[in-house]
Amino acid sequence: MRTDLPLPKIRSGVPPTPELIGKRAAMRSLEEIQIIDPAAEIRASMLGGISCIESSVAAPRATILYVHGGSFCMGEPVLWRGLASQIAAKGNARVIIPEYRLAPEHPYPAALHDLKRVYTTLAASVPGRLFIAGDSAGGGLALAFASTCRSGFAGIILISPWLDLTVSAGSYASNAPSDGVFSAERARIAAAAYLQGNTASDPLASPLFGDLTDMPPLLVLASQAEVLLDDTLSLIARAANASAPVRSLILPGMPHARPLLVPSANQTREVVLTIEHFIDEVPTAKSAESGS
Repeated sequence: MRTDLPLPKIRSGVPPTPELIGKRAAMRSLEEIQIIDPAAEIRASMLGGISCIESSVAAPRATILYVHGGSFCMGEPVLWRGLASQIAAKGNARVIIPEYRLAPEHPYPAALHDLKRVYTTLAASVPGRLFIAGDSAGGGLALAFASTCRSGFAGIILISPWLDLTVSAGSYASNAPSDGVFSAERARIAAAAYLQGNTASDPLASPLFGDLTDMPPLLVLASQAEVLLDDTLSLIARAANASAPVRSLILPGMPHARPLLVPSANQTREVVLTIEHFIDEVPTAKSAESGS
């Protein structure tokens, strides 16, 4: 696994607005709706100097580096522990959610540097298959980071990923009436806070514009009703054109990031089971090399 990953230099940021501080506080209410699978243990850990929340079964067959969403500006790993426990239990996995630095205090590319520190530790210590996953902005971070070390991951799992920070997709308008969670206005505000002058089409910021050749297998899950639908559909098309292995599940009637917001929903269970099957089907490095 390659760990000498080239990333742009860290830049200084700006303080959060009072409105953002309030949104961060309000987002903590998600802790009240977490559904923890009792088959998975949850604990805090430190990896590469980064605080993490882990959920794991006794003998995991895979490790998943999970990058949480929150528009690059919000979110805490503890708010994703319910979804992580469900993935860990059903997928027989160890799921690690790092507490990466948030914008606008820490703009692009600080979060990628934090993922690098966790990944470097895992690459040196974790036996077996290592996956990377993420939802929303975390999905964009996961794909962007995977593009720098594509051979280091057995597979990539993206849930409602935000992959294009130019905010130019047609589904922002066409799905605005059906997605009450995210919007073009919210996307532009969050992208500006994260980019702070960096080019929106930079592939490490908007991985939809990156090189998808030689990528590990991709699983992309989204809803036909969310404003980020075109990000997913464009990724599927680009992956196919690059001969990258990609599987997708587009569910009807869900707003953005439904598995987190409605953990008891049937669609959430379907998403978790699809992830389980993907982990089952992705070959080990040894079997992939032998062609078995």
